Order: sequence, then C-alpha cells, then structure tokens
Amino acid sequence: MVQMAERMPPEDRPRAHAEGAAGASGDGAAVTRMDAHCHSSASSGPAVRALGLIGCPECYSPPEAVYEQALRRGMDLVTITDHDTIDGALSLVERGFPRVVIGEEVTVRFPEDRCKLHVLVWGLTPGLHEEIGALRLRDDVYAFAGWLRDRTLAHSLAHPLYVQNHKLTRWHLDRCVLLFKAFETLNGAHAGTHKGALETYLGSMTPGKVHRIIREHGLEPLWPRIWEKGITGGSDDHGLLNVGRAWTQVTAADAAACHVETVHGKVTDPRDFLKIVMNARSASGGSGGHSALLAHQLTTVGARYYAERMLPKASPTGKCVASKMLRFAGVDAPRPSKARLALHLIKGKLRGRRRRLGPLLASLRPAFAEVLAKYPDLRGQLDPAAWSAGSALSSHDRMADFANDLHAALHAAMASGAVRALRAKDRKGIVDHLLSYLVLELSQLPYLFSLFHQNKERTFVEHLEHESAEPGSGVSVLERPMRVMLFTDTLGDVNGVSRFIRNAGEQAQATGRDLSIVTSTNFEVPGQPNIHNFAPVFATAMPKYENLELVLPPLVKMLRFADARQPDVIHVSTPGPVGLVG
Repeated sequence: MVQMAERMPPEDRPRAHAEGAAGASGDGAAVTRMDAHCHSSASSGPAVRALGLIGCPECYSPPEAVYEQALRRGMDLVTITDHDTIDGALSLVERGFPRVVIGEEVTVRFPEDRCKLHVLVWGLTPGLHEEIGALRLRDDVYAFAGWLRDRTLAHSLAHPLYVQNHKLTRWHLDRCVLLFKAFETLNGAHAGTHKGALETYLGSMTPGKVHRIIREHGLEPLWPRIWEKGITGGSDDHGLLNVGRAWTQVTAADAAACHVETVHGKVTDPRDFLKIVMNARSASGGSGGHSALLAHQLTTVGARYYAERMLPKASPTGKCVASKMLRFAGVDAPRPSKARLALHLIKGKLRGRRRRLGPLLASLRPAFAEVLAKYPDLRGQLDPAAWSAGSALSSHDRMADFANDLHAALHAAMASGAVRALRAKDRKGIVDHLLSYLVLELSQLPYLFSLFHQNKERTFVEHLEHESAEPGSGVSVLERPMRVMLFTDTLGDVNGVSRFIRNAGEQAQATGRDLSIVTSTNFEVPGQPNIHNFAPVFATAMPKYENLELVLPPLVKMLRFADARQPDVIHVSTPGPVGLVG
C-alpha cells in the first residue's frame, strides 16, 4: 500500500518550476516523473565507518526541503529512500504533503559471503518496515526477495554495479536477475558509465539466457517474465544538490498498456506509477554521477557538520572566514560583528599572537574576490533566497572550475612571500607558508577522493559490458580504438625526448589513433589538437639550467581531464612532477 496525502490546500502546495525536468519526453509525449532515490536527514548513519567516530551523519537535508527541490525540478511524485528507515518520507505523509511515496533503501546481504547490496523499496508502511527487522531479512537476500514477492512490493536494485564491500562479482549480479524485478540503471551519484553497461547486460537477458542462469545457479526466478526488467533512476542525493536531476519516468502509452488511467497524460496515483514500473514499462532519465558531483556531496555534508559541531568554537576571525565559505554549501552561518572582529584582532596584536596560517588568510580575501568576480552565476547562488533551487555547489562543473582557479590564485599569491622567507632564512615564515600550503592542498581532498572512488569499478564494468555485448555491436571496449594518455614534463624545450613525443603526436593525429599528450609548462608547445598543456600552478627556472623549468602542475585539473577521457593506458614519459600526476 502506497502512503500518500492530498490534504494540503492547493494554494499551499509547492508548484513545479520550469527548471530541470519539464514533464515531457523528447518527442513531446507527456510523462510522469519521480526521483526514485534520494535521502533526507533521517539517513543519520555515517557514510563510512570512520565518520561514525566523530558523529558525522551522511545527510542533513530536511525532508520538506527535499520535497520542495523535487517539485522545483519538475518531479510529479516525490519519494525519500533513507537508509534502513522510513522516517523521512513518513514525516511528510504525516504532515499532509501530497503525492508522497514512502520509500526505503534497505541494506541486505548474501548469506554465503556477506556481499552487501542496497535495494530500494516503495509503498512501505510502518508495519512492513518493522517486519524487515523482526524477520532478520537484511541478513539473507533470498528471504528478503521472497518477502518482497509475497507482499508484492515495488522495488529496484540500487546502483547494481557499485562494489560496496569488495565482494560483488558477476555471480552475485546473475543471481540478482532472478531475485529482483527492477534495476536502477541511472544513479545520479555514481559514475554515468554504469548506465550503458547495465543496459547492455540487462538487454542480453533473453529467455534462453535466463534459463541458463537458472540451471547454473539452481535458483528459481521469483517474478514472472523475469527477463523483462523495470527500469528506475534517481539522484541518490545527500546534500540538496541534485534532487530531481535523475529520475524514473513513465509515458501515457506505458500507462495505457498497463490499464492505468491518466489525467492529461499524467499518472496521478503513486500506486499506478509503481504498477507501471513493476510491469517493466518504465525508463530512467537525467544525468549520471561524476567525480565533481560526489566531491560536492561530500563537501556539503562536511560543511554542515563543521557549522553544527565546530564553528561555535572558532575564533571571530575563523567565523568570519567560514561564514563566507559555507554559503557555497547553502549554509547560512552567523558572522561576528565588525566591532567584535576588530576587537579580536587588536587583542591578538597586543598579546603578540601570530597566526600560523597568516599567509593563506592574507591571500584569501583578495584572491577570493578576484576569482569570484569571474563567476557571477556562482556569486548569485550565495544568496540564501536562491538555495531552494540549489546551492552554488550544485553547479558542479562551474564550481569545480572555480575551485581550480582559486587554488591557483592562492598559490600565486603566496609564492612571493614563500620565496622571501626562504631567502631570508626566516624559519617562522617558512613554517607558516608550509602550513598554509598544506591546508590549501588538503582542501582538494574531496576532489581527489572522488576521482578515484568514481573509477574503482571501471574494470568490473568494462568486463561486464564486453561479456554482455553482441559481437560487432561496437559496445565492447575491445571494439573501439585504444585510448592512450602520455604524461611528460618535457615538450616545449629542445631535446630528443621532446622531439620523439612531438613526432608520436603528429603520427597519431595523421593516422586517427587516440593519443592524448599531457604536459604543464610555460614554454611554447605545438598547437596540435591532441596536445594538452595545463598552465602550471608554480614555475621557476631550474638552478644552473635556465633552459629548463621546475613546475608544480595543477593536479586536480589534470586528473579531471584524465577522468573525462577515461584512457585505457597511461604512459609516463618522465619522472618529474607531471610524470607523478600520471
């Protein structure tokens, strides 16, 4: 039974805006959409075990804010699928929010090896939720899947290719085909490459293929026509950044095929919507995940934790700086008055107190203002009035570019002071600059973690896609040109290695081979399309070798480039800083 409410007066109901989904498919047909996977503050457990030690939950989003953002981005129905709880969605139903589906992301395991899965379930009641725990269904995926069938509950295997505890294999995935009727093919927080591989894999499930799996595993399917899968999509949002940017959709034609009534082509009853999904007539749409998106999810949760737990203990100067930076994450933190801030600075000078991060703080204000001026769209999103549509961190590509530019500007601003401290052998100045640079580099950790985390399933995904694809379809990784990325510290200077790399680039360009040459230098390099020169964060002539330079390349910017290209082979041509990035 789907829990929903229609008691809210029409004038009090949030209205869908033109932003995001528009309520029509690409061919103009009316569609009904629901972001079938998102979280609220009821997902109060830690995202990783280490965060549990400091009491950091995985989500701070109020359920009503999730609801409002879903409608603003064109969703017709709203669900919240918190981890192992229905409290988030239930709170909306109890307060009379209309067209709300109670959902839950249930953690279940294979009893053979404890391989962890997440399964989205909709149409729950408090009683059904309690049964999951009382019957210990989370410990046995087979018993859980049987319970879903017996209760005829709509469900979908969430992010099926996400390897959660290093155990997921093709063996587990084939069994899931027999256990679950629907699969989430588009997850807004996980790599978008999963969608194509899943569609190829599920598309290969003919009746004959399914019967072979039944024989191999000795396991009977739990649902009729199990090779026909319901398809779902959802944002998997944890920070009010992406609600409504990935969704499950059904058309009026899908509704007619399932004998469901519509109003102006829209499915208005959530139970009917879920019926269509379970009849394998749904589709997924929107945008998949990428590294910047995951980094901003993590940053948003971290920002809210800092504002709640640590900001009250900060100095007036710390509160002033933090209040400005937290606005990027949609956190409106109180700022100390100018009088209090001035008094704090005067007391510090009278006591002879020295700020260990002085170089960074001194550089931050002018660099921040200069870089932000280049991003007026982000500056507009710092206004709390704009946050219901998404904070600045929800503009993922722009925000990642801003972070790169600010990082480079701060490096440049601190460079002269660092050089002066070195030449003067000022130990305190050297230590202060080293600490400032350390904090600056630590600020890039969310991006670095996300870049590697989003690619950890790549081998598994490509193998699955290759094994599932029809020969000659061009889908398999082995049926496209190999993508090679070469990292080199020497390209603009004159030497044999540089000349060889240039020749290789010219030959690749002439013969249609996929070779990308990556470097970071202030020297002039050839203007070939396959040569990519990233401006150094810092560059200086090498002592005693004026024709050679020592550079600090933009690490995250170069890794984002590699992530977008997804090379099959990395060739490191030189052992310098650029080679280390490779």
